[in-house]
Amino acid sequence: MKKRRYAIVTAAIIFALLIIIYPAIGGIVSQGLQKERIEIKAGEEGGVKITMAHISDLHIPKNGVTLEKLRESIEQINPDMIFLTGDIIDSSANESDINKLRPFLSFISQKASCFAVSGNHEKTNPYYHKLKELYAKNNIKFLDGQASAATCKGKSLTIVGISDNGRYDTNETQGLSLAHEPIILLAHRPEYWKEYIGGSRPPLLTLSGHAHGGQFKLFGIGIYSPNQGFFPKYYDGLYACGDKYMAVSRGLGNSTFPLRLYNRYHLPVIELYI
Repeated sequence: MKKRRYAIVTAAIIFALLIIIYPAIGGIVSQGLQKERIEIKAGEEGGVKITMAHISDLHIPKNGVTLEKLRESIEQINPDMIFLTGDIIDSSANESDINKLRPFLSFISQKASCFAVSGNHEKTNPYYHKLKELYAKNNIKFLDGQASAATCKGKSLTIVGISDNGRYDTNETQGLSLAHEPIILLAHRPEYWKEYIGGSRPPLLTLSGHAHGGQFKLFGIGIYSPNQGFFPKYYDGLYACGDKYMAVSRGLGNSTFPLRLYNRYHLPVIELYI
């Protein structure tokens, strides 16, 4: 009887310690930055490689990665193109917070061709126009329901951006009906991906954020994401449907939930062969 009671008490203590230790370790390991290389071979053998840095959900001033660290990472990656897919500022950011982005935006605009779209937090921030002014001053092309022709390494492609929660179709996306393929779509919300690729001009590659990697991860599975609820379908990394792809960033900052568990900050580096 005593041995059984001892075993139960021991098991209870171990379980209690795990409840405390598991989240603590998860919070610590989540502070790091993962630069994830994602390779997509969409062209013929020996096609041109275009390297893209995907920045999403920085949530200034609630960024989990410093702008200096992010700058160093971009320097190391040396991308051909840089895409900002929304929530670069948090809804709580003030004008002073936004101004802190000036040196970083100046740096990336000199490093590569840059394109940006809005996220839900920009849309509700009263200083959102200040961010768009910074984009314009630094030659970062802000796309709000528009298609923009681009050339990289001699290859023609089209970058399309839709505003947060916007529609992607030839009626509401300016210039989409005449877009040159391949099409790269910047859309903050990943949950509409099947709609994006279900129309008459499906994008080859969609870049999204918003899901924060599921916030908490249990055995690598995301637990909860905005607008997808518990156990979201699209929250991290590369997804494929036939010859169409989507890369979802886990983001570089925090917002409503200030804590991540087993969910490092994320800078996807897409190597697209076309």
